[in-house]
Amino acid sequence: MILAGFASTDRIWSDFDNGWKKILRTSSPSAAYMHVTDAIALQGEFSKAKGWTDRKIEVLMNQFAAFLSQQDKKRFHAFISVLDINAREKLVGTGAQIPKPEVICSETCTGCVLLWATSRCPTDTRTEVHTMDFFFDRGEKFKYPFERACREGKKSKNGIWHLVNTVAEAEMKLTPGIQAADMLLWADRMEYGKRFPSAHQIFKSVIPCDRIEINEEWLRKKYPLQ
Repeated sequence: MILAGFASTDRIWSDFDNGWKKILRTSSPSAAYMHVTDAIALQGEFSKAKGWTDRKIEVLMNQFAAFLSQQDKKRFHAFISVLDINAREKLVGTGAQIPKPEVICSETCTGCVLLWATSRCPTDTRTEVHTMDFFFDRGEKFKYPFERACREGKKSKNGIWHLVNTVAEAEMKLTPGIQAADMLLWADRMEYGKRFPSAHQIFKSVIPCDRIEINEEWLRKKYPLQ
């Protein structure tokens, strides 16, 4: 199971949205949004009937990868949590009390975002972070554990949770940031690594990224048998 996303400041997100939409609008053929599943399968918005081919998809992916690589390296950051489902099931079978997979991915990925936003990301105004807004693709189960954590956190004295202003769903087709996160996820899974190697390489090596590999060793340390 993988949860992937990007974090940045308001000003950069505004410019990012405009730049992403321009690539879609000026590509040949043009597209209303980016969705890797459809692009790789040449279906839906990227069907052959609309003029798409593997070569044109590769060009489009390379354009997006190059665009992402040009973002502010200090204020635009990627986050990925990758959970080994089989390792978790193995340990649960021995009696270990381990949360559901979506809870683990949500806690680790959003936890890294919170840490980065409050301690490592320079703000646009050179002042401290005042609020943070989190948006998840519609229907994603990762949103609900984070909402619960926010509610509980705001009851405590941990001030970081009071910085979280919004936790909401967003329509992927209308949200470039979620489309970019979808590309990041696919790059991490290497689903298009062989067919579109240059785009894959940029995603994996150029964009600043915090990546957590949640394997059996990690799980044993985090959730030891009682």
